[in-house]
Amino acid sequence: MGILKNFDIFNYLGVAVICIAADEFKIIKINEEAELITGYQEQELLNQNIFNIFSDHQKRIIDSILSLDTKKPCREKNLVLRRKTGRFVDVSISVMSHKDSNIKIITITDETMIKKAEWEIADLRSMMLQNAKLAAIGEVSAGIAHEVNNPLAIIIGLCDNLLERVSDENVREEILKITKTTERVSKIIRGLKEISRDDSTEPLVSVSLFDLISDSMWLVLDKIKSNNIQFNIKDFTNKAFVECNPSMLSQAIFNLIHNAIDAIKDLDEKWIYLKIQENKDNIQLIVEDSGNGISPEKTEKIFMPFYSTKLSSGGTGLGLSLAKKVIENCGGKIKYNSKAVNTTFEVYLNKSETQQNNYVCKEEVFTSFRPDDDLLFKDLKIVLVEDEEELAQLYKARFEKLGALVKTMGDFEQASYYIANKKNRIDLFITDICIINGTGEDLLKILNKLRPKVPSIVMTGSVSPNVELLYSLGVTNVLEKPFPFERIYYSVIQTILPLQMKWSRSQPRVKSQSSIQIFNKDESNYLKTANIGLGGMFVELENPNFKVNEDVEFELMLEVSAKKLIKFSGTAKVKWIRVKAEKNLKPGIGLEFVYIPENIRNELLNLIKSKQNSVYIPKTA
Repeated sequence: MGILKNFDIFNYLGVAVICIAADEFKIIKINEEAELITGYQEQELLNQNIFNIFSDHQKRIIDSILSLDTKKPCREKNLVLRRKTGRFVDVSISVMSHKDSNIKIITITDETMIKKAEWEIADLRSMMLQNAKLAAIGEVSAGIAHEVNNPLAIIIGLCDNLLERVSDENVREEILKITKTTERVSKIIRGLKEISRDDSTEPLVSVSLFDLISDSMWLVLDKIKSNNIQFNIKDFTNKAFVECNPSMLSQAIFNLIHNAIDAIKDLDEKWIYLKIQENKDNIQLIVEDSGNGISPEKTEKIFMPFYSTKLSSGGTGLGLSLAKKVIENCGGKIKYNSKAVNTTFEVYLNKSETQQNNYVCKEEVFTSFRPDDDLLFKDLKIVLVEDEEELAQLYKARFEKLGALVKTMGDFEQASYYIANKKNRIDLFITDICIINGTGEDLLKILNKLRPKVPSIVMTGSVSPNVELLYSLGVTNVLEKPFPFERIYYSVIQTILPLQMKWSRSQPRVKSQSSIQIFNKDESNYLKTANIGLGGMFVELENPNFKVNEDVEFELMLEVSAKKLIKFSGTAKVKWIRVKAEKNLKPGIGLEFVYIPENIRNELLNLIKSKQNSVYIPKTA
């Protein structure tokens, strides 16, 4: 019985081992793994029949295996072991007769653990395959984006030209359909780039989840109203703050809301509820709509790229997959709740350690003001570097119609020689990132070295550029193709004629008559910095008691010459603003020149046109 003397060696095998008498099938010895899998201590099983730990209906199968007189292991799968607790476990057994004694050795393997490992391996393989597909999508999208987005930009540009000339509403409606279809193709390309882009290393900031949802709401508000959908947001957390990439998470939330609208717009009962709840370890966002849920065979695929239940009605199949990627990059997770009565998605996000809101609303401040084109663009020398000749000619024609002088080129060497020649006047430099024989980034480095005061704008139809590098080279705007002419038009306005105003008590050129006062309800005056551009003015406020969206009264008196003062007053709402050259957000107000009296507005425009770099204004006591 040497095998029993050295039985302790079986405790190191990592598998359950039971020794039984070959004639009576009674248990003689078990190892520690066998105790774990059966739930019995060894003393409880000694002299018990081996059949007692298996399911009753499998005794005949086990008996036939044990009755075999073989020195080679005989294996049987799909057996069921009954634990001491009564719980059944799927197992496989292997039986071998000992050559020198009347003993059979039985090894028992927990098949549930093997199946779990196999599932994990399958999941890992699936994930690796999915990542490989995404990488391939990324390579393909990066390769075709430039070739696709440039023609799309031409189509949109031609549509803009047609809209300028055509007054027939039916024709205009058809042109707008072309524009919308073009934008949809562009959206797919952009979605492909985003879903394959690794933005997991981008820094996360603290934002109010409620503010983020509110910002996503205005994007779909018209669609909610037009489809007569009841919409409700409940925040049970008193302004929960989460760690995220704000712009990307806002897009993910928009995708969830947009999907819900499309799913229920044809139902009799139409509602969407959003709930924000605080858990012990995270903040939970629940997006629930009146739909009847998603069928089980589809739930496993809904987060896969290009899988859509609404392809026939315009879906791209990228919304949920992009939302999942964004949320996971924020350290969170998203899941579909299959147990809910209605269609329900649950998003879990990490709580923010700080309660500072670093979120900027997506409001455009400047676009409501249409300035005098003759004043702004007359004799303005624009150098446009664009390798797509037809697109370059489209922009050239539009800017020249406004009075500008435009020089176009598409080659890196030609553009670099033009920059180096000091005889060539350049008031504004616009370049694409992808150009012939070089890159727009390298051109900007040359421009920044030889002509550091020339402002610049960048266009891109393919790659995601290094924005920090571009801004360090003096770039004021980065435009992603395709875009309507209006967008580059306003970008030029914000770029060519900036006037930065700063007030400080210590500046030697301060005019004593100049003053600016910002009042809140208690009539305290708080002012720190203001930035004025052609379309409007941002004023940074020092008062920590100002609240976002609070109405404040202001008075501004600006000395523009030795004998001339500009004075105006009004009210504005406090917003979160980003002060130029600073990363942090500040509480402030945004004023638009469209609300300023015309005579004062003209004085400011003339002041800007004179190209004074700065005007210093004291902070009143």
